[in-house]
Amino acid sequence: MSLLIAFLPLITIIGTVVIGVILIPTLRRRRLMRRAGLIKRKVRAFSGNVYSQKHRAAVAARLTDLELLWANYLPDHKVDAKTSVLKELNRRGYLEQDIFGWLPPKEDVAVPNAYQGASSRASYYRLIRLKSISIKSYRWFLLLPFGSLILLWIISAVYDAPRSITDASWENQLAFFGNRYVAAGFSWSYHLFMYGSLALLATSIITSMVLARLSMRILLLRPFGDRKMTKPLKRLVVNALGRMGYVFTFSDRGYRPNLFLTVLLYLPVQGFNWLVLLFLSPSIRNSSRIATIKSERKLRQLQSFLLHRFRPSWMSFLSGGQAFNIRSTNQWWQAAILSLMHSSDIIVVDLSAVKGGTDWELGVLKCRGLLNKCIFVVGDACSNSLERCLSRYFTSEDRPVVHVYSRRGMPTNETAFFTQLMARTNVALDQRMSEKLGGRRHITEP
Repeated sequence: MSLLIAFLPLITIIGTVVIGVILIPTLRRRRLMRRAGLIKRKVRAFSGNVYSQKHRAAVAARLTDLELLWANYLPDHKVDAKTSVLKELNRRGYLEQDIFGWLPPKEDVAVPNAYQGASSRASYYRLIRLKSISIKSYRWFLLLPFGSLILLWIISAVYDAPRSITDASWENQLAFFGNRYVAAGFSWSYHLFMYGSLALLATSIITSMVLARLSMRILLLRPFGDRKMTKPLKRLVVNALGRMGYVFTFSDRGYRPNLFLTVLLYLPVQGFNWLVLLFLSPSIRNSSRIATIKSERKLRQLQSFLLHRFRPSWMSFLSGGQAFNIRSTNQWWQAAILSLMHSSDIIVVDLSAVKGGTDWELGVLKCRGLLNKCIFVVGDACSNSLERCLSRYFTSEDRPVVHVYSRRGMPTNETAFFTQLMARTNVALDQRMSEKLGGRRHITEP
């Protein structure tokens, strides 16, 4: 009992941190998801293997039309269970082309913005400038602890210094090296690396907390499978899009987390993963994997990530504004993209190569009335086929402006591109402001 009383202050501090940092934000995100209509749609009777067709038909008869359409839409449900769902929908007068062409309504998939407050245009653009300056300054400040680490390694290798020498007193270090200048360089390098790393960690955390209001979501829709086409687009994200907010894109072999950095992060060395994040991630500008969508539960985890305030800001800062990376199975990519379309403030569509996926995405953008969110771009190497693409998917009335970007990742007409990007940003900011003043719940919609 006396031992418990002795550790009571420590237990109280740990409990307070857990409640304040983990429990309360988690409960807040769950409340926001319920208010937004982001509820579980999977039906156990349709996803399990132990239920008979008679039982599934009885369950289908009790569901509403919307629940039945969701049951047929979700890939988690079994094929024979969807047969019962289809029979029930046919009995209620639904045609098969309407059932299989159905997509969830926007109010069931749109994720509220993590920052519930309203930002004026002036304050938001100040944050954009602050993010650009902070990322550049942080990369320069990396030279101090990184250089000290190299100097420490050189001195240790040349003099074959033992590990324990770093914890030894100054007199012992001086006696070991036999040269006060070498001993002083070793001691200063060690302390500069230690305290410099802590300073970098504190700087990244504090800066990310300040930049958490920079929560504009940008969805990048692009052709898959071509690495040469992806490299300039990754530069465009860092140079132009990443500083405006959070960029999300889907993974392929050309746009995925850096393999070298991923291996280093999972090395079983205590504290090494933090050093990799602080030192290498800003330099490599790694595309962080935030979700792997293969079930409804994983999709809800992605939606929950969108409601985080600090975590996306910190990851975006350490990656230099690079896009977040999402991996998905063939059964779930359309559902994930649909949710992100309605949850994003800006949608950037790359028309460099219109394949099957881009064809479906353009169709959804048109039928859902989301073209006023879009900014269309094309790589300069693929601009020759642009006219054929535009004449296929757009008429003369809704023909969009398409911005060409170079291999360096910059628009050839920077003025026109950034003017449209700021216009889309201003529309989203004005919408947030009007909804805040009107006292309505915020969901990012066109």
